[in-house]
Amino acid sequence: MADNPQVSIEIQDDSSPTLATSANQTNGNQQSKIKGDTDGTLIGNVGDAIKVSTAENIPTYAASINSLTVAANPTDVFLIKGSATKKVKIRRIYFTGFQNNASYQDILLIKRSADNTGGTRASLTAVPYDSNDAAATASVFSYTANPSALGAAVGTLVSVSKMISGKNSIVSSYAELFSLTDSPQKTITLNNDNEYLAINLAGVTMAGSDLSITIEWTEE
Repeated sequence: MADNPQVSIEIQDDSSPTLATSANQTNGNQQSKIKGDTDGTLIGNVGDAIKVSTAENIPTYAASINSLTVAANPTDVFLIKGSATKKVKIRRIYFTGFQNNASYQDILLIKRSADNTGGTRASLTAVPYDSNDAAATASVFSYTANPSALGAAVGTLVSVSKMISGKNSIVSSYAELFSLTDSPQKTITLNNDNEYLAINLAGVTMAGSDLSITIEWTEE
């Protein structure tokens, strides 16, 4: 993977005001400590540079499916599997679509600790936003037939009831199931390849479905 551009922070001496990064230096042996929230572990010397990755340079990917026809009583219809080598952090998930007749549909975002088995699923292409980044290590799937057994659920992160438009409507339904904002909360994170995030339609009848789903994530 190509190196990310970095930001350098210079460690100052005791005569300087305390830095926002809590960088403090001890005189005499010309060593410095960058103090974290819980300790002051020695990590460098005066004049060292600290490399900090900026958010815009974290490898980012998206995968999507268009005109997805799901099972008549759909359960999991979309699944992202975490990576064995990277932390997968979800940024956004969009859901749009039609069905034969307009009705409300439950849409669930479920975190799982095991993979689904059975059913009919297709692998989706993960596209890097920057062609210089390495190929994605997460895997994304869509389902046209329900899994015969769903993976163990950690819990439901999002539960919404959304009116799904009928095919005679000129406007498709739209749901932003998850969107990471600039606020300091943690995002949904898949720490390894035994963690999964699924879009589940609660087994409610959806005849004549025509769905489009997009997911965006980063890998660190």
